Amino acid sequence: MVATIALSLAITITADPTHYVLNAEAGVSDIAVQDINGDDKAEIFALCCDEESRPLNKFVAAYLADETGAYPPTPTVMLSLDPSIGALFFAQVDGAPPVELVATNAEGATVYSFRSGRFEKTASAAFTSLLPSGARKPLFMNRAAVDLDGDGVDEWLVPVASGFELRNVHGRICAIPCDVVSGIRAGDAVYISHRLPIYRLVDLPGQSQKGLAFLSDDVVDFAYGLNWSEHRDVRLPVILEEENGKASWSMEDIDGNGLPDFLVTQAKGMVGLKVLTQVYLAAAPFAYPDTPTAAFEANGSVAIHLLTDADADGDLDVLTFSAPLGIKSFINYFVRKRVSVHVDVHLFEDGGFPDKPSARTKLTVDAPEDQDQVVYALGDFNGDGHLDVAYGAGTSKLVIFSGGEKRFLASRPWVTLALPTSGDARTCDLDGSGCDDIVLFHRAGELQKRIEVVVF
Repeated sequence: MVATIALSLAITITADPTHYVLNAEAGVSDIAVQDINGDDKAEIFALCCDEESRPLNKFVAAYLADETGAYPPTPTVMLSLDPSIGALFFAQVDGAPPVELVATNAEGATVYSFRSGRFEKTASAAFTSLLPSGARKPLFMNRAAVDLDGDGVDEWLVPVASGFELRNVHGRICAIPCDVVSGIRAGDAVYISHRLPIYRLVDLPGQSQKGLAFLSDDVVDFAYGLNWSEHRDVRLPVILEEENGKASWSMEDIDGNGLPDFLVTQAKGMVGLKVLTQVYLAAAPFAYPDTPTAAFEANGSVAIHLLTDADADGDLDVLTFSAPLGIKSFINYFVRKRVSVHVDVHLFEDGGFPDKPSARTKLTVDAPEDQDQVVYALGDFNGDGHLDVAYGAGTSKLVIFSGGEKRFLASRPWVTLALPTSGDARTCDLDGSGCDDIVLFHRAGELQKRIEVVVF
């Protein structure tokens, strides 16, 4: 039976999280959370760029927690970056913790170690890549470095025209061919773009090192074996419901067997629009079923799916968020600036997904009025092992609904915080307490120099 839950926005504060406001000297383009000094507390790193300066003034502002876990309002330490830097990531470079910070552009990388309370340049590497140079909004890259062979040193996945190169600070290890889709558009200026495949780690029987799977549309390129020299291409048997239909893909290990599973989402129809999500679970290495393992359908002009462990059983579940069409929806959007969002929860149980949602929840959120998105965050904020949901409501409220065993979310908010309702939220356990925390920032607008940190 599907549980239908309508959420009330009544204010019920039953917890007292700590709220910190961090200030930066320029607009924040991205945030990262990492323990870089080995004190078991996560530092907050703000990647900043003054877009009005020439040359671009780029820097990393690091906020280090003190002995009590409190974060300072101004940066503890700052690292100036070359204007050409476009992407950064953390990696284990020298085999000894903590990790290092790697700053890259199209021509190579610079490695910084955090020693005696400051950043020191400890290594550099020259190479040609598709990594950006001169980006006005540089980013931290997730999963750009990983220890594939278990030797304690991370390999870097560097995008190139033919796919990826595996590298470390000493040089290239190997090249892995896979699909990179490039485009060019000309007007008064010429625009060149590259779309890189999604990549994930793969555990294959009999292999001492981890393999890699690269997903580009419905083709998966596997690289494994000695120096990742063995390759296998697999075309997924996706069923497109519309002629010339376009689909978006996600790739994760849903059932925890070390093999990548896939979700494909596509729109159906023009009037009475529906969004179809299909799940393909790996039956064996390089083997996928001819028909979807499961299929979910949602009504609405906008629908997205998220993979997360909603019931704390170690497997990934599917959450589908959809905004349904209709007269009432249009009135709420244009008159009240509110949007109703339906959330279907599909729990992975007994090796598969049920035909109907395990739970169904209705959220009412404010419609965004600028380039920022409405804040939302998923995590275990109260430490009970169940997924909680935080999202922006009203003009300056972040409401958090706690999850539980009997229902996906409680009917009343667990806590309400005075925070901006738009921006990007990151979820992580900053202090190792077992409760997830929230870091909120803004890529544009009047709050782009401000970072909100909520510690539970």
